[in-house]
Amino acid sequence: MCGYCTERIDIFTLWQHGRFAPQAEAEPSSVYSISLECPGFNQLLAMQQNQQPLAADIVLIRLACYTLTQPLDSTAQQLCQAMLNQLTTEQNLTPEPSQWHWLDNALQHIYLHGCLPYHDINALPAEFYQQLEQALLWTAEHIYPASADSDTDDNAAWDEAQHQHMLTESRTLAKTLYSQFRQILLAVLLIQQLQPQHPALQQIALKPNASFTLMPALELALRRQLQYHCVCHYGKDWLWQHLHQLELQHIFYLAARSRLEPGEITELQIKLEDEYAGLDYFMTRKDCIAALTMLSLAVEFGFEDAAGSEASC
Repeated sequence: MCGYCTERIDIFTLWQHGRFAPQAEAEPSSVYSISLECPGFNQLLAMQQNQQPLAADIVLIRLACYTLTQPLDSTAQQLCQAMLNQLTTEQNLTPEPSQWHWLDNALQHIYLHGCLPYHDINALPAEFYQQLEQALLWTAEHIYPASADSDTDDNAAWDEAQHQHMLTESRTLAKTLYSQFRQILLAVLLIQQLQPQHPALQQIALKPNASFTLMPALELALRRQLQYHCVCHYGKDWLWQHLHQLELQHIFYLAARSRLEPGEITELQIKLEDEYAGLDYFMTRKDCIAALTMLSLAVEFGFEDAAGSEASC
């Protein structure tokens, strides 16, 4: 199973009814998406108390970034302690070293104390801020490059040597991203707060294909995170303006997570059917429209959102 299969499963098992509702027996590969995308810390705590696996380091990074702008309530504090205990049990207290030493040190502090070593988001050390941006730009340039260099001419002669070189390069990129994903996630979450209109954020959100994809699909979960950030920061108009650049499964995802109203969902379906908006790489147009119909019914009949919210658009 590839990363795109994992993403499809995650989107339609976690968000199919317009609310975040993971199944009790979630796929092992969904642990990362659950830990990254669950909208409420109270729901994460409930899952942890029910012995549902979570990626403790990812949850702690989210908590640490969140607490830079507002204090944790008692539920979030309890979740933080549970994740610290889990890391200790897993003996996972030291992040893999990266090229960004200030981020490595920040992660080490998060893993030991559940917070960043800085308390004022407007007074971060210059070196730390510089490496945040470096990590974000590296990701945009190497994992979601602006140029469409993955496209090939169907009539071009097959070059086995070039193909093998591209495979080797993709494996190297994948190894680097996965070894440094926590540093990159820290950079993304903080830059979202410090520079919400940073061009690299939108570049990643709108690039159709990654340089590679692996089964855990961290690179694709990161892209979804930034798509949702853009909707939150720029408003729902961002979704309408970029329909032609978004894949159909992401259009469904954003409709569900952004809590579109039934009338908005109907308008979206019309655009998909009549104007052929959206990229049908990994989902058919018919399936997307049908899924949006079910989403509209779920929203109209008012499913209660028991997750709570860490932040809302």
